[in-house]
Amino acid sequence: MNKNFNKLLTLIVVFSMIMGMGVGFGLMPASPSFSANEVFEYPADFANITSSNNLSYVRVFWFDNSTLYAAFSIHNRHQPDSNSDIVIKNTNASEFAIYQSGNLVVNGEEYVAGGTPSRHWLVAKFNLTKVDLLELFNVSVDVGAGGHNIAGSMKLVDNQEYWDVDFVAGANGSLTGTTTYTNILDGTEWGSAGITVPTPVPADGYQFNGWSPVFPETIEGDLTFTASFSLIPVNPPVQPPIFIMTTYSISFITESGGILEGTTTINAVPGTVWSLINVPTPVANEGFEFVGWDTEFPANIYQNWTFTARFAEIEVIELEEEEIPEAAPEVEEEIEVEEPIEIEEEETPEAIPTLPKTGYVDPMTVSGIGIALLGLGFALRKRNK
Repeated sequence: MNKNFNKLLTLIVVFSMIMGMGVGFGLMPASPSFSANEVFEYPADFANITSSNNLSYVRVFWFDNSTLYAAFSIHNRHQPDSNSDIVIKNTNASEFAIYQSGNLVVNGEEYVAGGTPSRHWLVAKFNLTKVDLLELFNVSVDVGAGGHNIAGSMKLVDNQEYWDVDFVAGANGSLTGTTTYTNILDGTEWGSAGITVPTPVPADGYQFNGWSPVFPETIEGDLTFTASFSLIPVNPPVQPPIFIMTTYSISFITESGGILEGTTTINAVPGTVWSLINVPTPVANEGFEFVGWDTEFPANIYQNWTFTARFAEIEVIELEEEEIPEAAPEVEEEIEVEEPIEIEEEETPEAIPTLPKTGYVDPMTVSGIGIALLGLGFALRKRNK
């Protein structure tokens, strides 16, 4: 019975030792390994972090599904225990685990504790986000077993940029809802930034026109959006459409040398045939003549036109005068007309019948007239010479 009791006592001691070494996350592994979404190593300069022996410090942070993990390298010959108090930014660790000396591996990167006396890794889990660590915060680790403390203030080193988004209302309106959003990671898509655009509320008689500038696809700097408002216009009465008929102007003008009689400017609608146009009459001045229009008349009116009447001076040909000799005085010639010869009538026998009249003329009379005409012809010929 004593042997069994001794065995049982040994098991209890060993079990107690094992339970005293494994806390929080489970039994203590020799080389803990973690995966993370993002890892941030705190810089080597821990000027603001002090510990009782200046050898314990905060080593590395990482995030896993928006939950913060912090690894503390504790230089203490005694292992921290469940009485340790870990606080970051006034937030107590929700869980923590203690690991004996060895390398801490996060996303394949090794972080060495080592040293003599041996160091311990104290890994604490916090319900904090990355944004919570962008401001200065206090760190406090109270190692219960050895009375070894870490205290100080620090700020997470983050090489990424974060931006603020503000919404403001212009004149004659206001906004309802959240108007300021801070610490938005550079390059975050607008739809994934968790921004709810506030509701514009126009004043009486005004209307909301829109935001300026327009919302971007991604956030790459501090942004301020302004809601603009304008007076609601009063709709005027609807006026019937006014139709303005197009007309073309046809003008008639003249060059020097003449005038135009009639209307010289005519307005016509497009497509009017030329035969309906009353063309004025060109009238030439003295010594000129009308020679035509400078442009041929079209078949239809489809543009403004100007037609010019052209006149030309009439050329006068001067003939040289010839001397005409004076005409010789007329000489009247006396024409002697022979007296007709009297012919004694002979007695006609009664037996000869009477002949019809045939227009007989006395030969002597004919001879006299011929001689007179011949003399007149000679006189005229002589005069013309």
